[in-house]
Amino acid sequence: MTRCFGRLTLLVVTAMLGAAPAASHAGAPGIARSRIECGSRPADVRGPQAAAAAAAEPIAVAARNAERRAHDAMEAIRRERERRGGWVPPSAYAHAPARAALLGAELTPLVSTMGPLEAKWVATDPRWAGALARQFSARGIGRGAVVLASFSGSFPALNLAVMAAAEALGARVVAVSSVTASTWGASEPGFTWPEMEVIVVRAGVLPAASAAITLGASSDAGRGLDPDGLALARQIQQATALALGAEALEVRSLGEAIAARLDVYRRRLGGRRAAVYVNVGGNHASLGGARAPLRHVEGWIEEAPPGAVDGTAPTPSVLVALVADGIPALSLLNVRRLAREWGLADAGGLR
Repeated sequence: MTRCFGRLTLLVVTAMLGAAPAASHAGAPGIARSRIECGSRPADVRGPQAAAAAAAEPIAVAARNAERRAHDAMEAIRRERERRGGWVPPSAYAHAPARAALLGAELTPLVSTMGPLEAKWVATDPRWAGALARQFSARGIGRGAVVLASFSGSFPALNLAVMAAAEALGARVVAVSSVTASTWGASEPGFTWPEMEVIVVRAGVLPAASAAITLGASSDAGRGLDPDGLALARQIQQATALALGAEALEVRSLGEAIAARLDVYRRRLGGRRAAVYVNVGGNHASLGGARAPLRHVEGWIEEAPPGAVDGTAPTPSVLVALVADGIPALSLLNVRRLAREWGLADAGGLR
């Protein structure tokens, strides 16, 4: 206050003497100048482009943080692979070992369906986390929001990207994760998706997301696996559920699987409203059967078809049930198309 009063006195005196202080703008009375310097904060006179850039800066920072966190998670998995021994990145991907650590074998007892290697590689780009942070932020998803998710083993790096994006924005993920995977996904015992999540959580990179673990495969009940594969999937389910503090869901049919997942979400929400539902991969309960509504829709989904959930027929999928309840959804399955749309067309050499 003394400093401003002194400045004001100087301006008054110099005005009386007929001289303007050197710091004053040409042609501006010194007394008026004092009101700008010592009064209320001047109005923001930036142009619209500068204001937009300033508003976008927190989003850009969150996106960079998300990408960094996703990369750190991949590095944790790479280090664990190397620590256990016997793993070297495929020669085609040796230039990016952290990304290669998220790829699995083509065929194992835990593979439930087919998937192209190119898509699996594209999904390992950590920039997905930044893209997801921007997508979430654009829809008002931020601090305190709850992100419901379905994580399969088909795209483990995208699961990490969703977790990293939510963490960067201050949101919380409540996921139901499955053990099995499509070809080239998290298909190897020791490095299935739930086991990768345990590695990342224990490394302190990201908080646990999975509230429940399922077997995956047909009906989300392990159908289609051979006896050895089914026994292995159950063993992994029980061990990772214990490690993550999650539930191990036991279901016998697709209808039971859908109902069980919805019940997990309802209980974990505790009366709150979810901000979004994110589907990663092609889990049967999450997307439904081949003819289920919205089964083949990619990207953002805002509305369910009329009558999709009318109470007279079984709920076709978790996705349909939540969208029909007014919760927007984001389905990440055709990653090569989404990469083009989201500006990641060069991910993994994609053209």
